Amino acid sequence: VVHREGDTVEGVYGLVADLIRVNVEAAPLIELALGQTAQYVVVPPEPELFRHIELNGAQFAGRVGFIWLDPKPDASIPFDPRLEKSEGVLGRADQFVETEPRFSALVQRLLHRTWIVESIAVAKRLYRDASEPVNFLSADGSLLTADGTLVVGSSQGGAGLISRRSELTTLSEETEKLDGEFDEAKVDGEIITAGAGITLSKLAGLAMNSSLSGLEFASGIPGTLGGALFMNAGAYGGEMKQIVTKVKVLCFDGVGEAGTNECEILELINDEMQFSYRHSILKEKKYIALGCEMKLQKGDKEAIGSYMRELALKRKEKQPLEYPSAGSTFKRPEGYFAGKLIEDAGLGGYLVGGAQVSEKHKGFVINKGGASAKDVKDLIDHVIKTVEEKDGVTLEPEVLFLGKF
Repeated sequence: VVHREGDTVEGVYGLVADLIRVNVEAAPLIELALGQTAQYVVVPPEPELFRHIELNGAQFAGRVGFIWLDPKPDASIPFDPRLEKSEGVLGRADQFVETEPRFSALVQRLLHRTWIVESIAVAKRLYRDASEPVNFLSADGSLLTADGTLVVGSSQGGAGLISRRSELTTLSEETEKLDGEFDEAKVDGEIITAGAGITLSKLAGLAMNSSLSGLEFASGIPGTLGGALFMNAGAYGGEMKQIVTKVKVLCFDGVGEAGTNECEILELINDEMQFSYRHSILKEKKYIALGCEMKLQKGDKEAIGSYMRELALKRKEKQPLEYPSAGSTFKRPEGYFAGKLIEDAGLGGYLVGGAQVSEKHKGFVINKGGASAKDVKDLIDHVIKTVEEKDGVTLEPEVLFLGKF
């Protein structure tokens, strides 16, 4: 839409680059074939729009190119069928591009004179025998134009608009696919294989419905499987260490020959995960959990469900679930209970800004209303300092902090 003195002129479709779809591999070549044309604005051939652009062109920031959209195929476009069948020819440039039907004639008009070939040697051979003025673009990005100009160099040097858009589109499609995989789980006998994005409550429910016991402790933990693997989550005598057999991780811990991070997918068995109290190797290495395999035990569905409801009732009775929090705030110090130490230090109900030590369970820091991350961090620091001064015990946060405070 172009605005003119309070009116609007409909029909600006967008940049050429906005209207086409190219796979990631071909994108740099199509970018070279289009050149600056990729950033031209496509508009319909409307007289009113012509007049507006002519009258207001001086007001544009910088130079702006326009292309009039003619949806009819151009019958004058030459086509030499011998080129398509020649050895070393990968195809005509417009054949590598997808677009809506209404823009196909435009794409053909912009790219029909450029052929993509395997090498510059093929381009030179075909150039001598071409019956029409055409450009040849080699797979490595070298360009032999219709007037005989040779431009050499890699097409991978600097990614432009089309390449970036193609990469983002591909990444978005892959992410959507992974989202589904990460949120899925399957049962095979006593084995459950699940993606790191599935919630613990959903996973525990699947285990219960499959008459599998061992995940009841996780049914009320608010988080995903990936986080549970990272922290070796546990509650009521259960923890991930007891059920995980192997974990699939994305590793980018090494450095490649070109100085870039090497990525690979590894499978770590239980011992390699180095599980301990609220700890796993994921906290030490540059590993990202993708999913895991767990071995449970056959059980009675009704008994499993009953135990999960019993644990949920305990949580409701003892934990401040009516307020936002990050869960249990402090690790259990050896030989002590964090909540008892905090209570004995007289810190129940202590406030810093909107953050408060829960009066219901002193081991929780809750958001009483409007608490900032800094409020929570300052309160945790105060609790640690006070307990250490009183009892000589250093509490360690169970929650993790991201960013600067």
